[in-house]
Amino acid sequence: MKKLRARLASVNRFYLAVGIGLGFIILLLFVLGFVWHRQVFGPGWKQSFYIDLLTSVTFFGLVGLAAFVQQINAPRGDTLRKRVEYLFATRNFSAPLIDYIEKLVKTSAMYSANTNHTVEVLEYRTDLKAYRIAIHNAIELRNMFGDWNQDEVIPFNFAPDMISDELDQLGAIVSLRIENGGQTDELLTGPLDIPADGVSIKVPIRLKPEGEATVHSEHWSWCTNVGNSGFSIKRFSEQTQVIVRNKSNVTVRVYRPDITNEIHELTFGQEVILWDETRVPERERLEIYWSPPLEYPEPGDPPENPDVHPILRS
Repeated sequence: MKKLRARLASVNRFYLAVGIGLGFIILLLFVLGFVWHRQVFGPGWKQSFYIDLLTSVTFFGLVGLAAFVQQINAPRGDTLRKRVEYLFATRNFSAPLIDYIEKLVKTSAMYSANTNHTVEVLEYRTDLKAYRIAIHNAIELRNMFGDWNQDEVIPFNFAPDMISDELDQLGAIVSLRIENGGQTDELLTGPLDIPADGVSIKVPIRLKPEGEATVHSEHWSWCTNVGNSGFSIKRFSEQTQVIVRNKSNVTVRVYRPDITNEIHELTFGQEVILWDETRVPERERLEIYWSPPLEYPEPGDPPENPDVHPILRS
C-alpha cells in the first residue's frame, strides 16, 4: 500500500492538470448531450440519452484507466538499472548488454549546454619562436533527468602544447572551480605545474534534477609558432565556441585546419571566433593552428609529436 501511495504521489502534475481539463470537457459534453436529446427525441429522449452516456463513460473510462495504470507503473524514483530494464522489457537482452546501456545513459544524462574555450595570446618569445597562451574554459553542465540526482566524477586533463629543454616551466593550471547552486568551490590551493606527461584532475559533480553547474578552468602553456592547440570535453555539448584573443605586442596569426586558406591576423586587443559549433560529440577535438607572427615570420621547430598528447586521449 505504501508503494502504491508513493507512486500515486509521483504522478506528474501535468497529467493531473490534463485529467481536470478532460473532466470539464466531459461535463460540458454531458450537458450539451442532455439538451440535444430532449430537443431531438422528444418524449423518448431518456433511453437514447442514457445509452449514449453509458457508451461514452465506458470508452473514456477504459482509456483513462489504461493511462493511469501506465503512469503509476512508470519507473519514477527507481534506480537507473530498473529504468533501463523497463525500457527494454520486451527484449531478451543479456545482463552485460544492460550494464553497457546503463553506463551509456548515465554518462549521457550529464551534458554540456554551452562550452566556451577562450585562448589569449599573452606574449611571444623570439628565441623560442613560440607564443605563450592562456586558456580559459567554461563548461555549463546540466542534468537531463527531471526526478533524479546525477553524480559523476569527470576527469579534466591538461597537457603542455610545447615541450622544450629551454623552458624552465612548460605551463601551469591557475584555477579550477565549480559554480553549483549559488556556491563556488575552488579545487586548487594554488597554481599547479603542468609537466611533460600532463596532469589529470578528477572532479566530482552532483546535479539535482534538471540542475546546472559550471566548471571553470584556466591554465597557460607555451606553443611553437607552427604548432597547434586543441579542445575537447568528455560530454556531449549543445553549443561550443573557440575564441582567440591577442593580448601580446605582436600580430598573431592563427587558422583552422579545415580552412587553411584563411589565416586570421590579430593585432593587440583583437579577437576572432574560430569555432562556433552545435551538437559537438563527446571527445571530439576542435583544433586551432598557429603561424609565425607578422613581425617575426621565421618558423620555429614543428612539434616532435604532432599527435594528440596521450593524457588528452584518455
